[in-house]
Amino acid sequence: MKTLIRLLTLAAIATFFALPALAQDTPAAPADPCTTAGEDDLYKKYYDEKNVKKDQAAAYETAKQYLAKYPTCTDKYTANVKKFHDAYAAAVGAANEEKDFFVALYGSDANKTGRNIPKAFEIGKRMLAKNADDLSVLIQLGYAGYMEWASKNPAFVGDSTAYLRKSLQLIDSGKSIDKWTPFTSREEALSYLNLYAGELTITGKTGDAQTAAFKEALPVYLKAATMEGPSKKLADPYARLAVAYQVTQYVPMLAEYKKMYEGKPESEESKAALEQLNQVMDRIIDAYARAINLAGTDAKYAQN
Repeated sequence: MKTLIRLLTLAAIATFFALPALAQDTPAAPADPCTTAGEDDLYKKYYDEKNVKKDQAAAYETAKQYLAKYPTCTDKYTANVKKFHDAYAAAVGAANEEKDFFVALYGSDANKTGRNIPKAFEIGKRMLAKNADDLSVLIQLGYAGYMEWASKNPAFVGDSTAYLRKSLQLIDSGKSIDKWTPFTSREEALSYLNLYAGELTITGKTGDAQTAAFKEALPVYLKAATMEGPSKKLADPYARLAVAYQVTQYVPMLAEYKKMYEGKPESEESKAALEQLNQVMDRIIDAYARAINLAGTDAKYAQN
């Protein structure tokens, strides 16, 4: 019995002393990287660049390194870094996109190096997909499309007409911008945009489609001709107004007058109808007279 107790005691002692050895042989569990991310020197570097040195570009580069090191972490430190990283990347992307847009529209120098109107419309459409009410982009694309049309390239007429109309709607609703590029002011922009919208609306239209187009364009031509601005001093809006009055008002009213009263004794109704017809004729005469006066001896108006 003593021998058995002695053996059991030795076994227990051996087991007791073996436990620490067994624990030492088992590798320690690795620390969770996400719990130590906030203590990382890289995070401290990012924080110092962003909040102390106010060097956002440097902080962005450090943020990229930090997120590469902790790609799966969701702790508050990593979340803050990612929020800054994404916002900065978006801002840089937007700035680069805007720069590319301006170069494509106007070129990078006096020689218009890099000017590429199809590319400008491609970039502009992407910008409008993010902000459909970007008045600056709408105005510049409308202007670019009009200038291409004036240079005998109608490729952008459809898009530019829509952009011009949207621009005018936004301005009428009170929207404004700091810079009215390519114009010098809101007044100048409105003056030209109304004229451009009218011109692109009627271009390429014939027959009934032309009549409908002139009916749609008449209000913008009227604004271009009457509101303060450079278009008011041009012959174009008045000449267009004369045609618009003729095809949308005088022609149908004359047809109705002939149908109702031609060959019949004069009546109060026929006299009233004739008076209305004459009022339209007066508007046509007035518009043509203003167009002729403003055209003067300018060679580009000679044939018309």
